[in-house]
Formats: sequence, structure tokens, C-alpha cells
Amino acid sequence: MASNATINVSFECTTSPPNLEARFTAMAAAVEKEQAKMFKSLKEIGVKAAQEKVPVRSGKLKKSLKSDSSSDAQGFVVRSALPYAPTQDNAKKWGVRPAWPNVTSLRLWVNEVLKPTSTELDSVTYLVGRKLSQTTPKPHNFLQAAADAVQHKMVDYSDKMAKNLSAKMGGSRT
Repeated sequence: MASNATINVSFECTTSPPNLEARFTAMAAAVEKEQAKMFKSLKEIGVKAAQEKVPVRSGKLKKSLKSDSSSDAQGFVVRSALPYAPTQDNAKKWGVRPAWPNVTSLRLWVNEVLKPTSTELDSVTYLVGRKLSQTTPKPHNFLQAAADAVQHKMVDYSDKMAKNLSAKMGGSRT
């Protein structure tokens, strides 16, 4: 006679350190917090370096670098949302072609600065826009200055972040 016998074997790991999951959750939160601090500091270094290279006429571009830049636990961005920022920076280097300026903004500028008569406003706006689209201003490379400044500090800040995390987790980093 043949008999069918089944053997069920199961293993349960009960040797993990106490509160392991809670410790990993706390560690992940600490890493995210330290990363956010590091990226915020690096963003500020990048913004400062870019602002030092920006040509200042009205100050809008310099201010927009601070207000349009952002950081979080995943990274940071140094940027300006102003339409003329790529041209001032060195648009060709970043793959942006010179284009016709924003007509609405240009019209306002022409009206405020050049003060043509109402019959001349459209013609003057067109002529200024055409000239701007044909000429490339001297690039100031302010975004490259930001990238260079951040690159030099990145290793220092990541080492500092690792030391802070090690101290918080009760370990030592050599």
C-alpha cells in the first residue's frame, strides 16, 4: 500500500531587533529632513552665485532668481521664470534659440520708457522687437555660476549630512 503523506514546514523569523520597522521609519524621516536642509542650503548658494553675475537694471531678474528657485527633500532648482532670463544667461549654451520677445511686455516697456505717441506705439514696438530678436546680448552665464558654486559645495554638504545623520542615529562615521 502506498500512502500520501504531506509535510508542511514553515519558518518564522523572530530574531529581528526590537522596533526595527519603527527605527527604519525614523531613519528615513531623518534622512529626508537632512536632505531637505542640504538642498535648501545648496539652493541658497546657487541663488547667491547667480545673483552676483546677473546684470542689474531694474533688479527684477535678480529678485526672480530668489523667488522662482525652489528646493525640497528630492533636490533643488535655481531658475528665473522671466521671459528674457535665457537670453541674459546664454541661451545658446542651454539650447534656447533667440526668439521674438513677448509683445505684450515689450509694448508696455516701449510705452513706459520710450513714450511714443499712440500712433507710433505699434511701429516702435515692432522695430524694438525686431532689433532684440536679431541681436544677442553679451551672455552673463549666471546659471553656470550657480552650478559651479553648488558643485564645489556638494561634497562638503553631503559629508555634513552624513555626520549629522550618524550622530542622530547613535553611530559614528569615520
